[in-house]
Amino acid sequence: MRRTRTITALAVTGAVLGLAGPAQAAIVDQYVNEFTFTFGPIGCADFTVSGVGDGRVEDTLKQRGPTGQFWSFQGVVDYTYTNDETGRSWTSRDTFSEHDTRVLSRDGNMIEMLVTAAQRSQVFDENGELDSANRGMAQWVWSIDTKGTPQREDDDVNFAYPVRNHGSYQVGDFCGDAVRFTTG
Repeated sequence: MRRTRTITALAVTGAVLGLAGPAQAAIVDQYVNEFTFTFGPIGCADFTVSGVGDGRVEDTLKQRGPTGQFWSFQGVVDYTYTNDETGRSWTSRDTFSEHDTRVLSRDGNMIEMLVTAAQRSQVFDENGELDSANRGMAQWVWSIDTKGTPQREDDDVNFAYPVRNHGSYQVGDFCGDAVRFTTG
């Protein structure tokens, strides 16, 4: 009887906790930008390439606990590159994210923050088939002078030193891709 009550009490407690769900960090500030831009012409071999990029980025600051804040930045940009002479094209997609990983030190207005970034680039041929891809992760330290205010706008943020960088890099050179995908 005692064992049944204990199991039932644990099940009810788990169900109640499960209904509450995980704690969510409150968004303090968020900036979302969707954009389109053109570039080129870029000289490659004996022809030029022009392009267009479409993207979206999100810059978010969340409250973590009573005194901490957490910053993240993420985005995606899709590119279309066109040989100005042949009209043939190819595409690529870049996805990226950065976020605070942890505070390494705090001394008055100065903060050293470990930042982690991930990036992926994919290149697609003119038929939309994946040709090559890069994936990487890097970490570095930012030195941040908050100037004693809670506003981010007046902070001085400087790169302090790299921590690590690794990944798989297959994407070739831009003009090499232009020749392969849009000539011949």
